[in-house]
Amino acid sequence: MYHYTECGLINIYLKNGVEIIETPYGSASHIENIEELHKVIGADIVCNKPTLNPSEFRFLRKELNMTQKTIGDIVGKEAQTVAKWEKGDVPVPKSVCVIIRKLYLEYIGDNKPLQELVEHINHLDILINGDETRTFEETEDGWKADAA
Repeated sequence: MYHYTECGLINIYLKNGVEIIETPYGSASHIENIEELHKVIGADIVCNKPTLNPSEFRFLRKELNMTQKTIGDIVGKEAQTVAKWEKGDVPVPKSVCVIIRKLYLEYIGDNKPLQELVEHINHLDILINGDETRTFEETEDGWKADAA
């Protein structure tokens, strides 16, 4: 079995679906359809875990593509509080666990309005707080940082 720690969870093992490939830098794993795998992992966490541990909470937040600040804004807390939940310094309140569980289940389901709302919230977060994403493009003169 393959111990799949790359997702940020320490208790995930894959029976199959993993190809170990050799690269010039050593062995690497390749997983087909990783998005579907993450949906299944997330749904399992949401439906089968009575309480969320810090890494499971972080996994669900990241699968929603939300920042700590955005989750904090949704539940009325500071980003620092969310960071403390994810580090395990402070327990995640049950009410927040309920919110992220329901939000995640709706997001991975066929609820298009909610999916659009989550994407809109994430877009607003980038507009308000800035985007640290850097893009590069290859030109006739070589690679350059995108000016946009």
